[in-house]
Amino acid sequence: MKEGRTSRPPDELLDEVSRLDVALDGLHTSLLLEDRKVPPHVLRQFFERSGREDDGELVPLLKFYSSRASSRPTISTRSTSS
Repeated sequence: MKEGRTSRPPDELLDEVSRLDVALDGLHTSLLLEDRKVPPHVLRQFFERSGREDDGELVPLLKFYSSRASSRPTISTRSTSS
């Protein structure tokens, strides 16, 4: 018989979800900063040179970038303290 998992108190689970949320926000910010280092023309060249005839894989990518442009958070690299 399988050993049962012990359940954790709701407050502990909420704390864990909050910690994970903060970690994911940090990773998302890092990815956005890295993504901004790749100019659009380089991305375009990548797909032009890949030689793929099927543009179906481009549609999700284009949807992602168009939706991201409208909901992109502002990331400031300047210090806010004076």
